[in-house]
Amino acid sequence: MPSFCAKEAQRAELKENGKADRSGIALRETELNARAVEVAQQLKDGERGKLLAASYEGIPTSELPLDTDAAFHEMEVERLRRVRTCADADADAEVARLEDEMRNPRA
Repeated sequence: MPSFCAKEAQRAELKENGKADRSGIALRETELNARAVEVAQQLKDGERGKLLAASYEGIPTSELPLDTDAAFHEMEVERLRRVRTCADADADAEVARLEDEMRNPRA
């Protein structure tokens, strides 16, 4: 299976072609979107694995409705943003606060 970059190059080539192959472009875009979703899921699962216990009160973390919890999602996104872009004591403290809140939600 071609890599993401190869598929993107194929898509770009199809778009540049004077006689646009709309179905070919749509197929490449569908494949690119599917791969992007797969990579995002892997990133999310990897980050959650670093942070959360395997289960809470006997329920596997994978079965918890974390993807539909707006507050959790907001903290998860903010934590990752700070981890990836900030490198100072204030950011570290905020990351620690977010991680604590994600592990131990207040009702």
